[in-house]
Amino acid sequence: MIHKWTQKNPDHHASTQARASSPPERERLEPSKSSPPKKTPTPVLPSKNPSQNSDGKTESKSPTFQEISVALSQIETCKRSQSCYSQEDPRAYEAQLKADLVSTLRTLNHKVKTGKVKNPWIFHVGMKFLSYEGDDVKKESLNLLVSQGLDRRLIDPIFEEVFSSPNPESTGLAMQTLSQFTEASDQNRISQKLSELITHGGLFPALEIVRNLKPLLTPHSRPYFVRALRDIERQEISQRLHASLKEALEI
Repeated sequence: MIHKWTQKNPDHHASTQARASSPPERERLEPSKSSPPKKTPTPVLPSKNPSQNSDGKTESKSPTFQEISVALSQIETCKRSQSCYSQEDPRAYEAQLKADLVSTLRTLNHKVKTGKVKNPWIFHVGMKFLSYEGDDVKKESLNLLVSQGLDRRLIDPIFEEVFSSPNPESTGLAMQTLSQFTEASDQNRISQKLSELITHGGLFPALEIVRNLKPLLTPHSRPYFVRALRDIERQEISQRLHASLKEALEI
C-alpha cells in the first residue's frame, strides 16, 4: 500500500518502504543467514532466562522489536504454507495461528505503549494485519495504528476492515479515532461513509456504529445521519436500527 502514497518521488518511496518494513533501528539485529522454516513459530513471550535487577528481584526480558518482527514473518509463512501446526483439523490450525498472531501483536502493542515508540514500521505492521480475519487481530492492529498518531491513511482501512465485523471494542476504537478528524473535508467523507453503512450495510455493524455515533455528531455531520434515519423509515430496514439511530440523534 505504501507505494501508492509516495509514487511521485521514487527515491523517497524506496527509502520509506525500507524504513516501514524494518523495526526501529535502536533494536535492529544483524540479519541472520537463511534457514529452513521452523515447524512452529516462536512465540513472542518474555525470556525464559530471567535477569536480576538491582534489588535482586528477577525480571523477564522483553523481546526486541527485531525478535517480534521475525515472529510475525514466521507466522505469515505459516499462514501461506499451512504446514506449521497439526494438519488433522484445519479449524484447529487456523485457531492456533490466530492465537499466536494475537499474542505477538499484543506483545508489540505493550512494548510500543510502554516506550511511547513512534516508527513507520509499527504503522506498516498495523496496516498489514488489519486485513487479517479475527476480531482480536483487528483490535490489536488498530491499536498499533492509533498509537502512531492521527493519519488520514487510517480512514479507508477502518471502513474496509474494521466495520466489516461487528466487534464492539474495535468499532468503539475506530469511531473514537474517526471523531478526531476535524477538518470539514474529512468530516464530510466520514459522515457520508458512515451514513451509507448504516442504511446499506449489515445490521449488526450498523447497530455498533450507531451505538458509538455520539462523538461524531456535530452540526456539520448531523444532516447526514438525519437523512439516514429517513431512509431507514422509508425502506423499513429495521425497527431496532431506526430506534437506536433516533435515540442517538435525540429526535
